[in-house]
Amino acid sequence: MRRDAVIGVVLAGWLSFGATSAIGQGLTPVPKANPKVTGVSVPNVLSVELADVIRAQGSMVLENPRDWAAFYGYNNDRPNLLPALGSNAEATKTEPDKNTYLVLHGQRGGDPSYDYGTYFLFQGHENGAGGKGYITRINLDADVAHRVTLMATKDDLGNPLPAFDGSTWYPWAQRLLFTREAGANGGVWQATLDVPSKVEDVSGVFGRGGYEGIQADSDGNLWIVEDVGGARGTVNNNALRPNSFIYRFVPYDKSDLKSGGGKLQVLGVKSKRHLGNIVFNTSDTADTAILSLDVRDLHTYGLAFNTEWITIHDTAVSGTTTPFDANALAKAQGGTPFKRPRTACSVRARTSASSSSRRPRTPMPTPRPEASSEASAGSSSSRSAGRPTTPAR
Repeated sequence: MRRDAVIGVVLAGWLSFGATSAIGQGLTPVPKANPKVTGVSVPNVLSVELADVIRAQGSMVLENPRDWAAFYGYNNDRPNLLPALGSNAEATKTEPDKNTYLVLHGQRGGDPSYDYGTYFLFQGHENGAGGKGYITRINLDADVAHRVTLMATKDDLGNPLPAFDGSTWYPWAQRLLFTREAGANGGVWQATLDVPSKVEDVSGVFGRGGYEGIQADSDGNLWIVEDVGGARGTVNNNALRPNSFIYRFVPYDKSDLKSGGGKLQVLGVKSKRHLGNIVFNTSDTADTAILSLDVRDLHTYGLAFNTEWITIHDTAVSGTTTPFDANALAKAQGGTPFKRPRTACSVRARTSASSSSRRPRTPMPTPRPEASSEASAGSSSSRSAGRPTTPAR
């Protein structure tokens, strides 16, 4: 499927049913839903009771275009959204990234007299001409003219928004959170549900890092996962050394992340080969790190590890306004580097915050104050045409 399309899976004949009740009605199984054939683009195979319906695609015009944002999946830097014959020049694809799905009431948009309904998908855009991004909202109940709303192109200080990767809803503060996967230039931004949205860079609290996955646990802590590749091996030149960390942000005031601040912690994993944590050893070459026994252990199914959370930044000590390099602090404080886990924080587990930590327990359930989607718009996402059965509370 197209990267710039959001696909709704319609339950043919039973449009009033949601995903859960649709399964209860009984769907015809298919042997291979996503077949892979080298060199051939093969469509998804659906049960006979289902059909694909496009809810949004890249060429869909935003209901309230502004600045560099005119289409759902394209910038307006060129007049043509597809290359002309004999040319490869086209408008920049924005690659809408991870969707956050919310059930809301009373939402407004570009048309003050329009009823936008109840069901919405929010997303940042991973690419943009000149590195400029924006935030959009797909209005699943709306007609085509009102289907996609532009929420913001700039932050509260007038700076262009960067290209975003991850997103989530933080119900305690009533804010959308967006991440940027850009190393020392990355970070976290928070946005209101308004149109236009008030967007604030909160990297003085969360730090700078190659952040992608972000998710709250039921205690209101935020788990953040990096997507940062290290140096390429010389012998193992198809591999990068582990250089991404898993973080947990423990807020002091869940209702106000920006002013309340909190502690940023990095996950440390105890080695099975030596005393202490598996760490980023600066004296190792990339090849040594790539082939280390510690890395092999981390990628061996069935192994369990003792872990700890290490505080690397505390706003009670350092304040909330000055951004800092989270990746550098994670290395310096003994955090464990991983091979680009990206969105692994959608599966969460409790670990001990003390030095005598224990192995992670069963993954925690999704926090009830939110209703969010883990699907990525980057590879299309599926929605039942029936109404979701679990509203946000």
